[in-house]
Parts: sequence; structure tokens; C-alpha cells
Amino acid sequence: LKNPNIILNEIATGEIKPFKIKDIQSVNNLDVPPNRYYFEYIPNSNKIYKLVTYNNNQCRRETSTLFYNSLNYINKVETLTEDFCSQEEFTTIYNYNYVNGVLKSVISNNTSFIFENYFSYYVDGKISIIYSVGKPKSDTTPNRTFMKTYLTYDINGNVKTKEGDQNDQYNIKTTFEYDNKPNPLKGLYINNIFLSPIERLGILSENNIISTKNEYTNKSEILPIINSIKYTYINNKVVKYSFGINSNTYFINYQ
Repeated sequence: LKNPNIILNEIATGEIKPFKIKDIQSVNNLDVPPNRYYFEYIPNSNKIYKLVTYNNNQCRRETSTLFYNSLNYINKVETLTEDFCSQEEFTTIYNYNYVNGVLKSVISNNTSFIFENYFSYYVDGKISIIYSVGKPKSDTTPNRTFMKTYLTYDINGNVKTKEGDQNDQYNIKTTFEYDNKPNPLKGLYINNIFLSPIERLGILSENNIISTKNEYTNKSEILPIINSIKYTYINNKVVKYSFGINSNTYFINYQ
């Protein structure tokens, strides 16, 4: 894994900038209960102390508590999952691992499953490749197949393209387009489950994704799929965004 010359550790700051988000709530046209996300911060800072998530089946609450190291990067996240319908609960630990101050991996596990993410970098501190694998703890196979995600960036520090492969066979290339407004969710990498409020790679970008184009790099006969995201801004702050008809619309409230 290649190391950077500049240490950014963008997904390990635990910060929401420049405006602190109070909560995010979703609505949709299908009469499905909303997803809800509530943020708590370390006093007098933009660093998240706790994130409480309610998913749309209303049975499950996830409470993620963040712990920081001496360099003020995330050291560990403990996520308590409570299922009120089944009366079950479990804790997932996400360990952030560093070498010479550089975030090299985030590895999580709970009672039944393990997720591993490893990072390779460009010299400017941006993540170039993400190696990911997930498997049940019952799987003791020594050889693991990693999903690789290759990233490029534009001059504004936004992820321009994403390509993934498995066993060295390219699958889908995604190209992103952006607005020119600050991304309120940049760096928000809490755990592997927290994906709903934002396109996964939006956490690495300075601005907000307004469209994605997915195309098969080895199947030119399949037409690209283009999706758009619509935003509402107040004083350059995103207060509302949606992914299209019959999808969730998200409302962001700030402190």
C-alpha cells in the first residue's frame, strides 16, 4: 500500500465542517417511515462525539460513539445496535489503524461478521485505492478476495471517477459531476452501515455530487446509466436533497 507525502486522513477526522449538523431526516412518497440521524459533538468543537441512527423500519437504533487518539484522529468507533422488535442487541467495534500517522485500515467486527478496509494513497494525501472484504466469522477460509476501488480526482478535490474490480476484472466505472457548494458531509465515515444519506464516495469530495454515470468498461453494448441528485441551498448550505422520483428526500438541520 502506497503512503502519501502529505497526511490528510480525511475520513478519520470525525469533523463536520464548516457548519455543524444537528440532524438529518428523510421522507419519501411511499409512506415509509423516515431514516433519522442525530449528531452530538465534543464541546466547543466540530468533532462528532455520538451519532444516533434510526432506520426506516423503526425497529432498529444504532448508537455510534467515537473515540479519538492523541493526534485527534478517530481511534475507535463503538456502535451499539438495538433491535426493539426482536429484543436483540449487539456491539460492533471499528478500529482505525495507523502507521507513522497515516490511516492504513479500518477493521470492524461484531458477534457474527468482519469488515476490513485498507487504503493506498496518492502523494498528495488523497486515497487512491480502497481494498475491502467482508465475511462471516464462521468463514475460516485463509485466502480472501478483496474488492478493489480505484479513485481519481478533479482539480477541486472531488472524486472524479471510481472503478472497481474483483479478480482483476473491471466491472463498473462511475463518473461524478459536482456543484460548487461546500459538501456538509465530507469526511463522514463512521461505519460500513452509514450509507443512506450520501453516495458512498461523496465523503471524500469537497462539493456535492449532482450526477453519476455508471458504465460497464468491458461491455460497451450496455448503455450508461445516469442518475441525478437535486439540492436546495440556503446561504450556500445544503438544506434538502433528493435522488429522484420515489426515492428518499433528505432534510439537513444545522445547529
